[in-house]
Parts: sequence; C-alpha cells; structure tokens
Amino acid sequence: MAQPLGTILHACQKLGSMINLNIAVVGQGQNGLIMSQMLANMGARRIIALDLLEERLVYSEMNKATHTVNVTELMDTNAVRKKIEQITDGDMCDIAVDMVGHQSNTIKLCSQLTKNSGRVLLFGLPPAKDEEQMIIRYTDLTRNLSYICSHSPQFESFRLALELLEQGRFDPSTIFSHEVPFCEFTEAYAKACNYEDGVVKVLLTFPD
Repeated sequence: MAQPLGTILHACQKLGSMINLNIAVVGQGQNGLIMSQMLANMGARRIIALDLLEERLVYSEMNKATHTVNVTELMDTNAVRKKIEQITDGDMCDIAVDMVGHQSNTIKLCSQLTKNSGRVLLFGLPPAKDEEQMIIRYTDLTRNLSYICSHSPQFESFRLALELLEQGRFDPSTIFSHEVPFCEFTEAYAKACNYEDGVVKVLLTFPD
C-alpha cells in the first residue's frame, strides 16, 4: 500500500490546504478510494465520490466520502453537473480530481464540475497511444480553470506513506473488498481484471 499511498501524497502536496473545500473525486478504484480518504483527513468540507459502478461507491462511504454519485444512473454530463450543484448548494467544486484519465470523458467532466477559477488535478494517466493530446477547452480558459499535473513522485513521498501506515494514521483496511489465500491468486486476478463479484481491491493472505 505504500506505493499507491505515496503517489496520492505527492498529488495532495500540490493542492495546499483542503480545509472547508468542496472536492469531487472522479473514479473510485483503489487510488480513488485512497484519495477520498486522504482529502477527508486533510479537512475537506465535502468529498463527492463519482463512479460508474455502484459497488465501488459503497467503499467510497467507508473511505470518508460525504456524498456519492453513480454516473451511470444519471446518464449524461448535464445531469451529473446538476447533482453536484445540488450537493454543494450551488457553489460547485473548488477542486475536481481525475483519477481515471480518459481525455474525452473524465477530464471534460472534471472541468464542468468546478466553479469559476477552480482547479482540476490530473492524477489518472490518459492512454498515450490513443490520445496523444490533452485539450484545454475555450470555456476552461474563460472560466480561469487551473490544471495541476501529478507525475513522478520522489522517494520522500513513499517514506511518508510508510510512516503513516506504520503509525496507523491511514487505514488501508477499508480499501479491500476481497481477502483470498495466495493459492487462489489466479482466480482473484481474473476477477479483478474483469470487475467480477464486486471486486475493488484484493488482499492476498499467506499461510502461517
């Protein structure tokens, strides 16, 4: 867990104070759940977790998300935006975090969930072969949005991650949806790859 937590810490350092902010976290896989918990620990007012899969959103609540939004049920971006507007009492989000990284979908969605002069943190990496460019739209420019990139964390981020885990200041137990013995690794890996049985993150155990 130190590796993914370290990358999240590297990203969070770029954001500054989170106290009293409204934050959307788009994508609730392993890293999205870690991000939700970490931002909540940093004092955010609202953590709004968004995902396509309802079973992931159950774990979002376990990782301190204050609100969850099933994007599939709402069908389109305008409906998602209206839902965020309702949750934030019309304020929209100070920050939207892209934990997925699909240029044509999630980056655009994140930009539409932020208030004017808001920020978008790009954590998820877009598929380089399919989409070689990230597009900043004209409305992003006129609304004074800021895009923040998070790549290549340094060793210090992972050192801090280890300390947080060792001291019990970050709880990784709420990330795992399945616990299986190592002898069932192949089956567990197939479930994880195919999103079967509501899998989010698998914990492998070893015999004593």
